[in-house]
Amino acid sequence: MKQIFMQNYPKYNKDFLNEEKYHLAYIAKISEEDSIYSRCMHNHKDILEISLILDGSGTYFVNGDYYHIKKNDIFICGQHVLHQEGHTPPSICIGLQGLHIPKKILPRHFLITSCLANTEVFNSLKEIANLAYELLRKKDIQSDHLANQIVCSAIIPEIIDAIGDLPMANKSTKKNPMIDSAKSYMDQNYRSIPNVKTLVKDTNISQSYLDHQFKITYKCSPLMYLNYRRIGEAQTLLINRPGLPITQIAFEVGFKTLSHFNHYFKDLSGIPPLKFRQEYTHIE
Repeated sequence: MKQIFMQNYPKYNKDFLNEEKYHLAYIAKISEEDSIYSRCMHNHKDILEISLILDGSGTYFVNGDYYHIKKNDIFICGQHVLHQEGHTPPSICIGLQGLHIPKKILPRHFLITSCLANTEVFNSLKEIANLAYELLRKKDIQSDHLANQIVCSAIIPEIIDAIGDLPMANKSTKKNPMIDSAKSYMDQNYRSIPNVKTLVKDTNISQSYLDHQFKITYKCSPLMYLNYRRIGEAQTLLINRPGLPITQIAFEVGFKTLSHFNHYFKDLSGIPPLKFRQEYTHIE
């Protein structure tokens, strides 16, 4: 498991999709061994991700719904879309900055599709993505520039063309408005909600009703969802800001003590926070 970032962003002026300029931000590779760890609830403010599912299967939680994913699927997740991969199957994840896919192609700002039914095409994209990943590992500006060109010229247009020709609208299950409102409140205020009792008071919903209906709708308790949200954001900070102290991360995502943070992080991620940072970024 390793996520490699572009070290030197080249000035790359390729016009594509409404003539917006975009570039490669990172590539992450998840192996079968990495699937023992869990990637919790998070979103990306300025990154669009495209994941090629290389093997196996799993369940992703995206925008409040569960979706089954399998080998040769493509998961496209736009900016600000809350998602949780859980025990992520083997995959290659490409992060792109500045890419905004038109709503007519990506109506809900995300998509899970097997639109590349031709296995040879999918395998070719997989090989190209692996080549770009190996280039990023070299950590020099020429290799970064070439990796960026490969992704933006060979991978992204192929995928966008495929989903443009075969539009697929993800269907959302009907939600209980009160429970959906409580979830939205947690998504926005997870840093400042001290406990579920405060949530009940702030949303004016009885705790018994909230607990029962939340489990029916989202398959977990409100407290568990709140912790998924916090731990997911903590994981993102551990990856994106390797110099940020773990104690500061714990407080920043809403935990009051480091011991509580460490307990929930290991319980939900399957690995302690320091080990997660080391495994994900290969920091010694």
